[in-house]
Amino acid sequence: HTGLVSDDVSLSQEKEADIAAAEWVLDGLAGARDMRFTKRILSIVNGMLFLNIYGFARGTHCGRRHPFNYDRLMMPILRFLGTEAHIAESYAFAVLSLYMQVTGRAAQTGQFETFRDALESLCDQLAAEAGNK
Repeated sequence: HTGLVSDDVSLSQEKEADIAAAEWVLDGLAGARDMRFTKRILSIVNGMLFLNIYGFARGTHCGRRHPFNYDRLMMPILRFLGTEAHIAESYAFAVLSLYMQVTGRAAQTGQFETFRDALESLCDQLAAEAGNK
């Protein structure tokens, strides 16, 4: 399909596809307090973490026809977790922070009120490294 549509249309379709896939995986679950929801959201986040780590290892971050990997990581967190703290946020922060340490990247320092704030800071830092923010 990439040759048939513009980059803007393709990017929009990919974002919609990410959301539809996550909604399908989480369909019928009671919400963040349901352990099945927690397992599934962690699986989604884990997949998005893989895209980030693999993308940085290969030097591909998407953004032209696919959403940037770090934006794809934040999408399920922002869309499905609401405002309450959730283990998926701390998990994503821990894995991404560890990856940055192992690869010699210094994470931005500061005090954050939530793991979500800290994770967003890491994603902003990765975006800046990739030249996208």
